[in-house]
Amino acid sequence: QFSFYMVNPYAYNPAYAGLENTLVATGLYRQQWSSLEGAPVTQHINAHLPLYVISSGAGLRVENDAIGAHRTTQATLSYNYQFELSRSVLLSVGVGAGYLQYSLDGTKLRSPDGIYELPNFDHNDQFLPTGKVRAGTPLLEAGLYLYGRKLQLGASTQPAFAPVLTVSNTNALKIKPVQHYFFSAAYTFAAGNNF
Repeated sequence: QFSFYMVNPYAYNPAYAGLENTLVATGLYRQQWSSLEGAPVTQHINAHLPLYVISSGAGLRVENDAIGAHRTTQATLSYNYQFELSRSVLLSVGVGAGYLQYSLDGTKLRSPDGIYELPNFDHNDQFLPTGKVRAGTPLLEAGLYLYGRKLQLGASTQPAFAPVLTVSNTNALKIKPVQHYFFSAAYTFAAGNNF
């Protein structure tokens, strides 16, 4: 979950890279329900810039998201090509490729039949790990962005493709990344001489 997502469109749409005609770097830290143990915490940084010579943009995004025993970390490089539809309107088509790592800390989990009196630590559940486990997968994402002086429209998907993550060699725990769709719209209008 992002706060102020409207000022950080590159976070969810690779087609936005370079559309501001300058190097843009953004950092975000968000902590929700901060007094509760295992509360969601997100760190996100990105940077993107235009590539004028080839009518394009490129960027890098790194994100870390933790909630409870779960943590996902991903890094993505993106590229877009910008078509000039008129003197004031661009259509940008972007793709991104990266790597997603998921980790699960079994020491933060408890099952109804588990034994948790030290020195014993056993979930009594074959699917729950007793330590930290990790799995990673490559991912792809895609987006479109219509950029005009007054109207902006965007659509993207993250991830567009990512295989199922299998934790350990036992195939006991499988995680399927869920495809998300993002749509955005903005219109700029004059509300007076100064606004």
